[in-house]
Amino acid sequence: LAVAQAQRPQKTYRVRVDNLAFSQPLSGIFVSIHDKMAPPLFTFNKPASPELAILAEDGNPQPLVDLFKGQNGVSQAFSVPGPIPPGASTNFSLKVSGNEYLSLGTMAINTNDC
Repeated sequence: LAVAQAQRPQKTYRVRVDNLAFSQPLSGIFVSIHDKMAPPLFTFNKPASPELAILAEDGNPQPLVDLFKGQNGVSQAFSVPGPIPPGASTNFSLKVSGNEYLSLGTMAINTNDC
C-alpha cells in the first residue's frame, strides 16, 4: 500500500536587498531557505562556525553555501553576487513551499566587526 503525499504548491517571492549604509559596501549575500530542522546559521553566545567567520571576515559566502547545501531541512542554499555599493540594491527570486524560513548573511566590507 503506497500513500501519495500531497505536493505543497510553491510560491515565488522576489527579494530586494537595499544597502542603506553610509559609505559601506556589502559583500555577496549568503541565502538559505530551510525549515526548523536545519542547523542554525549561528547560536547566540557561541563561536561562529569557520564558514560564517569566512563570510564575516573575508566577505566570501561560498563556504556557507557549501556547508548548508544538502543539510537536513535545507531546501536551497546559494549566494547572490556582491559587492553591493551604498545606495544600491540587488534582487533575487525564491520558490518556496510550505512553512520555510529565509536566512541571509553578508559582510559590511569596510569593517569585520559589525
